[in-house]
Amino acid sequence: MKEEAFLGHHWEDIRLKIPKGKYRVVMLDFWDYTASVINDFDTLEEAMDFVDELKLMNGDPTIEFVVYDDRGEEIHMEEEGLDIPIPGVEDVFIHIKDEDYVAVAIFLDDKGEFEDLLFDKANSVEEAKDIARKLKNEHKDASRVIVINKNGDVLWEDE
Repeated sequence: MKEEAFLGHHWEDIRLKIPKGKYRVVMLDFWDYTASVINDFDTLEEAMDFVDELKLMNGDPTIEFVVYDDRGEEIHMEEEGLDIPIPGVEDVFIHIKDEDYVAVAIFLDDKGEFEDLLFDKANSVEEAKDIARKLKNEHKDASRVIVINKNGDVLWEDE
């Protein structure tokens, strides 16, 4: 994680001033580099279950939820699934669990460099194409709209 990006946004208070014996759930927003305390929990299991629920409700790829122990150390949650590389964009991955296909809208800045992406998961190529077309219609400024499989292969691209 890029913790240094959060310095100056009360990062040390959020990460280090955790009550003894508690586990803190924190929301990291990589859009505006803010960190917010969601809640402190008595057990690690409660904190992890809460994060799982938050992840199900949140589809924003710029938001990350993490758990810290009372020493301010991140508890790494093991997630089953795959990290799919986005074609043509270095060091950008999408994490998927059970789905086989992903529709992706990629946004580039004026210099042609990666700026952002939106994605949605699907269980079939046809479902992914429908989602991709919807992304293209809703986000006319998308530089590229594609459908990829678990291997990161482009199966379809909007012309």
